Amino acid sequence: MPPSVPAEPVVEAPGHQAAAPTTKTSPAAPVLPASPKVGKDEVDDVDVRVATGMRLPATAATAMEWASLWVRMCSEGGSVLGPLNDQDARAQYGLTAKQLRNVRNAAMSGALRQKAIMLGVELPLEYVDNPADRRDMADTAA
Repeated sequence: MPPSVPAEPVVEAPGHQAAAPTTKTSPAAPVLPASPKVGKDEVDDVDVRVATGMRLPATAATAMEWASLWVRMCSEGGSVLGPLNDQDARAQYGLTAKQLRNVRNAAMSGALRQKAIMLGVELPLEYVDNPADRRDMADTAA
């Protein structure tokens, strides 16, 4: 491709040195990490933590939905610590296994609680970051 010509001619003014004509090039774009692919089953109001790759809710309403879902998952048991598959996830919660894993990972790491606090969301009284810790405490109290 031949170099492009400046739009206006270069005119030399007495006592000033004219700039050498250059080709028009756009500045190099910074290289940024690729954004995660959002599938049809993903939610738009989710914030992705680049350092950890963890997905977190971006709005107060979504944080409350995730917290309520986590409380439900904890009360039902199996989906908290065990494996998740799409068939069971869709049947029980109407979500994909990946979506449930996102909620589980955020909750168990404590990141969901931190994000909820940051967004001003009051978590349900039944909310716990890690239900296994709660069971251990209940066993020792008995």
